[in-house]
Amino acid sequence: HQQNLQRRWFQAEPWPDLPPALDPSMTLSYGSPTVIREPDGRWRMWAMGALDPSKGDGGAGTFLYRSSDGLHWEPDPQGALPGMAAHLVFKGEHSSCGAMPFRDDREADPQRRYKLAYSDTHAAVNGNCGTCKIATSPDGVHWTIDHQAVWQTQHTDTMFSISWNPFTRKYQFTGRPVLLDRRVALYQTADWRHFDEALVVLHPDPQDPALTEFYGMPHFNYEGTYIGFLWRMWADPRDLYGPIRMMGKIDCELTYSINGVAWNRTNRQSFLPNP
Repeated sequence: HQQNLQRRWFQAEPWPDLPPALDPSMTLSYGSPTVIREPDGRWRMWAMGALDPSKGDGGAGTFLYRSSDGLHWEPDPQGALPGMAAHLVFKGEHSSCGAMPFRDDREADPQRRYKLAYSDTHAAVNGNCGTCKIATSPDGVHWTIDHQAVWQTQHTDTMFSISWNPFTRKYQFTGRPVLLDRRVALYQTADWRHFDEALVVLHPDPQDPALTEFYGMPHFNYEGTYIGFLWRMWADPRDLYGPIRMMGKIDCELTYSINGVAWNRTNRQSFLPNP
């Protein structure tokens, strides 16, 4: 029963007078950060970027940053990969797309405390080869690829955010079904070795403008409700199959779920605008 209830939606607002964080070592930034406040009070952020933009996805990797207040960030020089920038901590066998680390406090093995799901790409512009795997780490810096944990045999290139679902008693992460299938899919696993078939949970519908595509949806659990940031890509009608469609403009719509599996959209407005 509801009485005298008014539902209002808001846009996210930039923190006032906070300059953007710039990384002089990265030539191409994909963004897509994952921020974790560690038990000792440290703030750490992993974000996707590349040192060589000429390789496209084939040059992508995960970079580590640190902060004392969660607002001002700097590259974290801890645990650099040999011959790479001081804070490039993971790049898969060739390069990695979508790696968004997750601290798993339910994990009994401390060597597997952190986990990430990623899609491996070969060193080619817009590489479309490679399988999707899991990597684990004791500290979020030094990673080991679990070659037996293959959750998708075809490359896909969005961001894979992980959470524990107390309703299904499984871990889950969002992504897309396969490369260029621009709908939001949910992957689930109970043991990080066996994975359920991808479940499509959100797709464009007749109320969306023509040529709307869903590029991805990072999600997290906030006080018992799942919150999602739905990436809406606006394709260009002048070039349905060429490079313009591949690089359409993206903004972010707020979504939510009660159980982490059935997802709802809100007012279909831009929550995180892309000016």
